[in-house]
Amino acid sequence: MKIKNLHKKHIAILWFWKEGRSTFIFLLKLWITDITILDKNNSCFPVDYISSWEIPLSKIDEFLNCSWILSKHLQNTDHKSVKIITGDNYIDSLWDFDIIFKTPGISPFDEHIKPYRDKLSSQTELFFENYSWKTIGITATKGKSTISTILYKSLLEAGLKVKLVGNIGTPVLDEIDIVNHSDSYDYIIYELSSYMLDTAQPSLDIAILGNIYTDHLDWHLNQENYRRAKLNLLKKSHHKIINVNLSESPDIVKDENTHFFWTGWNYYAKDWDFFIWETKVMDESDVKIKWTHNTINITSIIWVFHILGLDIEHLTKVTMRFGGLPHRLEDIGTYKWITFIDDAISTIPQSTIAALKTYRDSVSTLFLWWTDRGYDFRELAKYIHDNEIRNLVFFPPSGIRIKEEIQCYIDFFDGKDSLGKGYNILETTSMKEAVEFAYKCSEEGSICLLSTASPSYSNWKNFEAKWDDFKAEVIVQSK
Repeated sequence: MKIKNLHKKHIAILWFWKEGRSTFIFLLKLWITDITILDKNNSCFPVDYISSWEIPLSKIDEFLNCSWILSKHLQNTDHKSVKIITGDNYIDSLWDFDIIFKTPGISPFDEHIKPYRDKLSSQTELFFENYSWKTIGITATKGKSTISTILYKSLLEAGLKVKLVGNIGTPVLDEIDIVNHSDSYDYIIYELSSYMLDTAQPSLDIAILGNIYTDHLDWHLNQENYRRAKLNLLKKSHHKIINVNLSESPDIVKDENTHFFWTGWNYYAKDWDFFIWETKVMDESDVKIKWTHNTINITSIIWVFHILGLDIEHLTKVTMRFGGLPHRLEDIGTYKWITFIDDAISTIPQSTIAALKTYRDSVSTLFLWWTDRGYDFRELAKYIHDNEIRNLVFFPPSGIRIKEEIQCYIDFFDGKDSLGKGYNILETTSMKEAVEFAYKCSEEGSICLLSTASPSYSNWKNFEAKWDDFKAEVIVQSK
C-alpha cells in the first residue's frame, strides 16, 4: 500500500499493543484520522473504555501520553475524533473497513479474520512499499536474531551506516522515516518473522534464509503455510543466501544469484574454521561463540561480505567480541557446583536438541514444558534417553507429552523398563519446585539447562518472564 493511497480510506487498527500504537501515531502524523481501534482487551488503553468510545482529537495527546502536540497538528482534519471498540464483539464490523492494519500476532487464518484477508495490511508491507534504501532481510525458525545482530555489528565495523529493525526490536515505523526520508542508510537490516512474511513479499537486495523447522502451527495452521511464509522472503529478492539443507527443495528457484551456505559449497565451515573455496578466512579462535548453529549462522554472513566486497577482518573483529544474545545458551552462573544455563528462547524441539549437543554429556538436569503447539517430540525423546539425561522436570501440557514420548521409546527399545527406573522425575507448574529439584538431583560439576522445547505462554507472558523467574529462584536458593 502506497502512503498516498491511505488518505480517504476507512482504516481499522487491529490490536493496540506496541505495533498497533506505533501504526496509529504514524497515521495521525499523516493527518489521517478516519481510524477505528479494535481490541478485545481494554487494558492497553490509558483509561477503561466500555464497548465503544470516541476520543476527541483535542484529547489525543493525553490519550497517547505523548509530548508531540498531535492535537494541534490535527486541528484542521476532516474527522474530529477516533473511535475505539473493545469487548467480545470488537471484530464484528471488519466488513466496514477499507484497510485493516494488523499486528504480527494476529493470524490471517483465524476464522473471524480470514474473510477479510484481502483488506489486511501491516507495518512490514507499508515499509517495503514505500522505502528507498537498500535492504537485507533475514529469517529462520531459529537463529535469525543472531545473524541479524552479528551482521549489523559487522557492517558498522566496516564503516557502513546501517539500521537494524523488525522482529528483533521496536516497530519499523518508529525507527525509519519512510515519509520524508530524513535519514540516509547504506543498508537497512530487517529481521522478519513468519508472521510478518505471511502477507508480505519484500523486495530485498540480499535475503538470508536460515533453517526451516516446524513452528507456529497454531498461527499458520499447518507446516505448508508456515513454509510458504518463510519462502516469501526470496520471491522478490536479488541475492538469495540459503541454508544448504534447503538446497534440494523444489520450491526454491536457483539462478546465478542463489547462494547456499554451510557445508558442501564454496563458503563453508570445517572443524570450526571458515573457508572460501579452500582458503581459510577465519580461524576457530576468531569466534567467541563456538556452538555449531552459530558457526552455520556466521557462514551466511561471510557470503554477505563477499557480495558487498568487504574485508572479512571487520566480521572477525565482531565475532571475537560477540558472546551471544540474552537467553540463548546464556551462562547465568555456577552455584553449589552446578552451572545453570538459560536457553529460554529455545521453544521448538530442534533448538533444544542443538542446546543439548552443545554441552554434550555435561547436562544432567533439563527443564521441559509448556504450551503444546503440536510439535513432534520423538527425536528429542530419543536424544534425552540415549544420552542419559536422567533428571527431568516436566511442566504441562507439552512437558507431559515429552514424557510420554520417552516412555514409548523405552518400551520399544528396552522392553518393560519403567520411566521411573533410572530417572528422577518432577511434574510441576512451580519454578520454585523445579529449581529445588535441580539443586537436589544435579551432579556436582554438571549443567542444569533451561531449554524447554515449547513456548511458555500458558504460564508466563513471554520467554523473558520465564527466564526472570528461573534466574531469581536459582540465586535465592543458592544461599
